Amino acid sequence: MAIVVQRLVLSTPAFALLSVTALLGCGAPPYPIERYTAASPVEQRYTDGALTVAEGDLNERFELRVDARSPRTSVGRFKRGQQLRISVIDGKWTYRAGSEMVGADGLAENCRATPPHACAAGEGVAPGMGLMLFQTPDQQPAQCQPTHRFYIPTGVEFALPTDAFVFLAPNDWDDGMANNSGAIKVEVEVAENKTAPALSKLKIDVSAQNARTPLGRIRAGTYLRVSVLGGTWTNDPNTAKVGSEGQTANKCFGSGSHVCSGGENQAPMMGLTLLMASCPDGGVPPPVVETRQFIGSQALLTVAANGLLELGPNDWEDGCHDNQGALRVEVTKLTSGR
Repeated sequence: MAIVVQRLVLSTPAFALLSVTALLGCGAPPYPIERYTAASPVEQRYTDGALTVAEGDLNERFELRVDARSPRTSVGRFKRGQQLRISVIDGKWTYRAGSEMVGADGLAENCRATPPHACAAGEGVAPGMGLMLFQTPDQQPAQCQPTHRFYIPTGVEFALPTDAFVFLAPNDWDDGMANNSGAIKVEVEVAENKTAPALSKLKIDVSAQNARTPLGRIRAGTYLRVSVLGGTWTNDPNTAKVGSEGQTANKCFGSGSHVCSGGENQAPMMGLTLLMASCPDGGVPPPVVETRQFIGSQALLTVAANGLLELGPNDWEDGCHDNQGALRVEVTKLTSGR
């Protein structure tokens, strides 16, 4: 049984500590410099294993118009395992009025951008104005919920009562940290027992914007020590920053589907918390990772996960407003998927 006291001390063995490791919309003004420059041939790493030959009887076909001025044009929602053929029927487009009009295979040069601009495919990896496919999988639910939640404003040390994935977090809504700012700096030590020398020592910034900062999977009996070194953070641009103690006069409580990292009405808003869980996501849905592929005039593919498919030009993602032209694209469903 774990007992908590302040600096918190809760009351040996192997331990694993994991190393802690924009898209912009259209509408920006015209740019004074040339967007595309000569570059090496297109790298293939971003399509390796992603596109596969699809076989089967044709069972549905439709057309859509992909406008050069739109960063994304929806193809629709598809199921994992569904096989598709995407073919460009006709059309040309360009990244700026008066510039060379090209088809889906794009310009002879790869797209390059100067910060803060960014090419849809990445820097210098695919032809400018080449046709891109974007795949956004559906959000997956969290695998589990934390088994223990501790408010640790001045740090904590204890022997793990059971094997667990361990995380640090700001006590805010798990799904409401996008507008947070700041960080709390901590030092994390692990040892075989309370008096043994540290097996590992690591300084970490616990970001106010991350619902979970993982410390790794720690085995039962391992002694963990977290020391607060300083820093400030806030959950709102209009709210004053606080330290690891959080907003001591204001406890965090959820509303509707929102859940506080430290538990419902248990600890101050933005107080530093330590969480233990039986799964690596710590109770927060894993991030949705979009994949991007240059497909040119035709592609045969198998959908990797249930989700949304979109098409668009490989241009600066905040620079489509001055593009011209469009492509007419045919999408054929070859199998129904699972």
